Amino acid sequence: MYSTSGVLFLTLVLSATLVNGMKLPNTRCLCIGARKDSIHPNRIEKLEVFPMSPKCDRLEIVVTLKETNEKLCLNPDSKQVKRIVGRMIQKRYSNFSFYL
Repeated sequence: MYSTSGVLFLTLVLSATLVNGMKLPNTRCLCIGARKDSIHPNRIEKLEVFPMSPKCDRLEIVVTLKETNEKLCLNPDSKQVKRIVGRMIQKRYSNFSFYL
């Protein structure tokens, strides 16, 4: 009796551990399909960076355009996109003073 319930309990615990450790397929990513490699920084109203998560296994960068309020996905591996993100972060935090 104890061995059967012990084996059943151990099986359930291992199954739950495996399911929690598995990544889900890319069903929840915001950026599906093609991504832009470049965009003029003056056209950007808002920049959002979404890190990898259990629901999406890649970094996503989404910008909202000033003129049309359209959302576009940018390629996070593009040199220009990396430069734009770096400059926007510097611009945002340039007015702050950090004290250690």
